[in-house]
Amino acid sequence: MVQTNVIAPLARTYPAWTTILTGKSPAEHGARFNLTSPDQVDTTSSIGHNFRNAGYRTIYATDETRFSNIGKDFGFDEVVAPAPGLADFVLGSFADTPLVNLAIQLPGAEWMLPSLVGNRAFAEAYRPRRFLSLLRSKLQDGAPEAPVFLAVHLCLAHWPYASTDTSVSSEPNTGTARARYRSALTEVDHQLGELQRMLHELDIWNDETLVVVLSDHGESFGINPTPTVQSNHPGLPSPGFPIGGHGGSLLDPAQWKTFAMFHGHSQLGNIPAGESDQLLSQADLPPAILALSGLSPPETNPLNTLRGRNMIPSLPHERVAVGIETGFRGRGLDPTNPDLSVALGIGLSSYLLRKDGRLEMSPATFDIAMQDKDFGVTDGKQVLVRVERGQGSILVHADFEEHVWSIYPVHPEDGAGSTPPPPLLDAACEDKELRIRIAAWCNSSPLKDSGHHL
Repeated sequence: MVQTNVIAPLARTYPAWTTILTGKSPAEHGARFNLTSPDQVDTTSSIGHNFRNAGYRTIYATDETRFSNIGKDFGFDEVVAPAPGLADFVLGSFADTPLVNLAIQLPGAEWMLPSLVGNRAFAEAYRPRRFLSLLRSKLQDGAPEAPVFLAVHLCLAHWPYASTDTSVSSEPNTGTARARYRSALTEVDHQLGELQRMLHELDIWNDETLVVVLSDHGESFGINPTPTVQSNHPGLPSPGFPIGGHGGSLLDPAQWKTFAMFHGHSQLGNIPAGESDQLLSQADLPPAILALSGLSPPETNPLNTLRGRNMIPSLPHERVAVGIETGFRGRGLDPTNPDLSVALGIGLSSYLLRKDGRLEMSPATFDIAMQDKDFGVTDGKQVLVRVERGQGSILVHADFEEHVWSIYPVHPEDGAGSTPPPPLLDAACEDKELRIRIAAWCNSSPLKDSGHHL
């Protein structure tokens, strides 16, 4: 069963994965940016704790930790990943030498160079199969009789979209970013196939296994076709067309519209085949996984309806919109083709080194970045966003089917009382984050209780 309309409330790795594991929005769990201080993040709600308390062996595996602090505090017994922290940034940026590239291929290199071995961010020497071999060794070390909750995050489809196995060079100026991305996706597909075979061989994936395949965010290479921009009041600034990458714009659905696929056996029966466009947030996935695993009672049986229309259990209402927000947007950095020296400079000025060797966003950077955020709501087909711009904030409604952007003033009185309310306003005013930012609109248009929820 493929859920095709899953929304990432914040399309960056750490906030998205925190939502995927906790079932909470960024405002609720606290991970408002990559490398948010762990002291600000609620990890107690992670489903890793539920599975571990139920007797599962819990493992998290990823081939990049540069911008994400997912660790044992999320309820995982073991973590398979490159060593996180400042060494990852520094060595990954300056260690591209023939000697180092050779050294990390040697047996036991994970002990000598833990920040580089199996590290997708060090694309020049990253071998996808080496990462899987590290995971296999960890899985083989455990008690074979214990059930396993395994979360694997494969990050090859991130800039520079390359490894030693991809067909397109990792050099940023070689080929287009889109071509490198497609090549990286092909390699991720091969990794998934090898991961599946490995788990079958270890009898971790069998007839009793529930499999969930998902994406934490999308990737954009520019909006196509170019939308028509129309203003509902003269003098309003243009939002400007967003640059690529992810987490930087709410006006480009390629960045935050994702999917989730459920397959195999659940405690409610086998997952049916089919496809559903039911609007979901990534926050809906953890309660569904717990219910399908028999660790929490479902409120509805998801297998009774045609083609799994309401396959997600523990969702007592049908969503009409999902709240979304942008992440940290380093000024002067193109997220599609970032300049490493610019990225490193932003990193050194924006993050602090913790005693445990990890990096975290500095309080000053956090406060500034919160002021720069855009907030919006979407149903997957349209979005209403308050866009922060240096020359003034605006409210933008984007219709993705008609390819039309409509610009509104943040304060309806700025339109001399003649500006009609934008679509999705009721949903926007039900969203706590957006309501306080468009209070004039919400106060001028009393909401009716529609029975729907965000």
